[in-house]
Amino acid sequence: MNCKKTLVAALATVGLTATFSSINSTEVQARSYQSAYTTKNSIVYKNSKGLMRIYEVKGFHIKNDDNSPLTSQIMLYGSFTNKSKKAIKPDYFFASHFGGYQVTSSKWHPLNINYPMFAPNRYASLLRDNGDDYVRPGKTIKFAIADEDPQHIYTGQKVVVRAYKDAYGLSGRLASKNFYLPYVKSTKDYDGSSDDGDA
Repeated sequence: MNCKKTLVAALATVGLTATFSSINSTEVQARSYQSAYTTKNSIVYKNSKGLMRIYEVKGFHIKNDDNSPLTSQIMLYGSFTNKSKKAIKPDYFFASHFGGYQVTSSKWHPLNINYPMFAPNRYASLLRDNGDDYVRPGKTIKFAIADEDPQHIYTGQKVVVRAYKDAYGLSGRLASKNFYLPYVKSTKDYDGSSDDGDA
């Protein structure tokens, strides 16, 4: 009789463990849901918190007021939809789920993407602040982010943007998109002086 009770108790425990395991795995899957894909002109990443699209990459040489070189930068233009219940910064979302590379003839140089300190024109100036601002739940904005310490940049250079399961460890690549700099303009910071042209 004791053997039967022990067997029933053991089976019940196994059943409960299996049930809890399936519940836990379902919760983990729900929390970790993510996907990415490319279109003709963009790379898209989405999860339960948001959807981000990177659709354009451009290069600029920024000059001082006296036309001396100040810095160069590679700017990424995108849109972000906040699907969560909390405000989210697009540049943080990008850093969590994307990686970028400037491809030269001899190496892949990782892009260090941040809020851009300089804006090459009015359009970039309007978008720049959005990358560092908090997007409210349910809202969609366009934004600009940049690497302000790239290697030598030139017209036609390849810039690769990738979406990862874990961008901090750069593991579990979900999608990859090649962009090519359409030009590299020399311009002044729009917020500090005149602009040589629109992006």
